[in-house]
Amino acid sequence: MMRLVVCGALLMSVAGCGKKAPQAPVVLQGWHQLEGWKGSCYFPPSYKDSDRMTQNTVREAIMSQWSGDRDDGVSVSETALERIETALLGKPDAVKGVARQNLDYCKRYMAGETSFDPWSGWLSGLGRTLTEGDCPWPPLRYQQHDYLEVDQAWHFEGRVCKGDRIRIKVSAMDQYRLSDNGPWINAEGDTSERALGEKYECTIEGCYVGTVIYRFVDQQGVTTIGPVGTGIEWTAPEHGTLHLQVNDDGTWFDNVWRKKGSLVDHAAISYIGLDE
Repeated sequence: MMRLVVCGALLMSVAGCGKKAPQAPVVLQGWHQLEGWKGSCYFPPSYKDSDRMTQNTVREAIMSQWSGDRDDGVSVSETALERIETALLGKPDAVKGVARQNLDYCKRYMAGETSFDPWSGWLSGLGRTLTEGDCPWPPLRYQQHDYLEVDQAWHFEGRVCKGDRIRIKVSAMDQYRLSDNGPWINAEGDTSERALGEKYECTIEGCYVGTVIYRFVDQQGVTTIGPVGTGIEWTAPEHGTLHLQVNDDGTWFDNVWRKKGSLVDHAAISYIGLDE
């Protein structure tokens, strides 16, 4: 009886020895060259977006390969590299996704499955892809000041981003006239004379002869013109640029500011960002 029990215990022990504990899959991190590869690829670690130190390490690692530092046949132009770096510095949370995509291209290239062309093509356009739709300059969340030039066409450039809320302001007390015998007017223009005809830049409602007007040109070249007068609040429909001028017929030489003794009027103009 004792013999049977011992044998049973031995059988259970042998059976138990045959079972192996499951092993966790190996997770590669950092630079690795797998068997059959002609070079190494960077395997980015898993990290939280708030971990800026790891984020910087990953960005610097993949960019070192793109710049040709690893002598593995991988490099892009300085222009493309600068665009990518600028985009990633401005959008640090994009580093993780870019590093993963880069690893996919690298694996196929190093394994000999593809030439460098697909990878190079992706890298060449990556900077533009990352910044597509972004405003090319800071939002107008400050104040910009100058003086109105009544004898010049479009001037006082303001760069705006889509959605910027702006107050365009022109001082009301300063006066000018557009001809030797014309009336003295301020930025509202000669409200007794509506601007009509192709010689005037603005002929919509609110545009009179001599009114201060704005021109907005978006990045596709679409132009919008409207009245400002002594001031309006305006929201940028797209990224683009603003300019001002008086609504004249194009004969700028006879436009003059009013003089009072030694004092000459000169209207102040402002772009004032309304968002913090």
